[in-house]
Amino acid sequence: MNSKVLLVLTSLLFISSYSFARDKVDCLSTPNFDFNKILDQISTGLGKTSLKDGFYLTGYNLKIDADCANRIKIPDLEKFYRNTMAEGTACMDRLTSSGIGKLGSVNNQCLVKLFENKSNPPKLLCGGWPFGNDIWAVGSFPGSSKRHPYLWLGPNITKLIKDDPMELKATIFHEMLHNCGYTHSEGMEIPYTCEQCCFSNDLSADRKKSACNICGGKYSNEEDPAYIKDLFHWSKLHLSWGNDMRQRVYLTSMRSGDKQTFVLVINELNITNEQKDFLVKVFEAKDPAVKKTMLTDFSKKYQEAIPANLPLKSLLEWMNRT
Repeated sequence: MNSKVLLVLTSLLFISSYSFARDKVDCLSTPNFDFNKILDQISTGLGKTSLKDGFYLTGYNLKIDADCANRIKIPDLEKFYRNTMAEGTACMDRLTSSGIGKLGSVNNQCLVKLFENKSNPPKLLCGGWPFGNDIWAVGSFPGSSKRHPYLWLGPNITKLIKDDPMELKATIFHEMLHNCGYTHSEGMEIPYTCEQCCFSNDLSADRKKSACNICGGKYSNEEDPAYIKDLFHWSKLHLSWGNDMRQRVYLTSMRSGDKQTFVLVINELNITNEQKDFLVKVFEAKDPAVKKTMLTDFSKKYQEAIPANLPLKSLLEWMNRT
């Protein structure tokens, strides 16, 4: 998917700070989690897929917009979606079972609850796509729309399901996690990391480990230095410089108050040791007015180098906001 465009869009759409993972829920692990079996139990009394009021209601309580049938045959889409959810939830269950936090189990419970709600089940939408061809899909967010919960698929899914089904699986699972309350602007970065942990074959082993650590909820909160290091490491090649994700790494590293983590971030900026030492002093400054003055002095002293170094420019912008 076009990560940068999708990141910006979802950040704008889902700006609320609500996070399902912060609710009081039963966090017990669900060993041998089998989403297909759960869907089979949910399907009791629903019968076969049928068309009503512009939606096909599947046997496992998923409503599919009739417009989707113009792109992919409903039985094929129904099966693809179900297999995707089964594969993703099994992945998150393995994270919990292996001791990488309890968030995989929490999120599986959230997804199950979406399908258990027979009065307002999850929806696959295809009609009236307003976002252009650069965005592949959009997931709803609690409180963002009267139609929530939904996954809105763009017109290019027809090509994706043929040419890159793994990428479409990743996209679907990513967007469904937005339905559990996750954004790209608040809390830990769950949609992208779970997508890459569970559906990516092109990550190095160490970067995939970082993605899975985050997806599994290995940390106490987003200011945990270990979380920042994993987010920093995972996102370094996945997302371009200067975008929201990398800037969040900078900001969170400062909020953590952990000097070692901050040094980790600035060591990648390709700046001189003198500049690094100066930034560490700014980071250590307690008085906001003093910090502001030091940042102004830094900008004046290195005004020719800063514009050509986007990471450094982004970092200075964020330091000025804190």
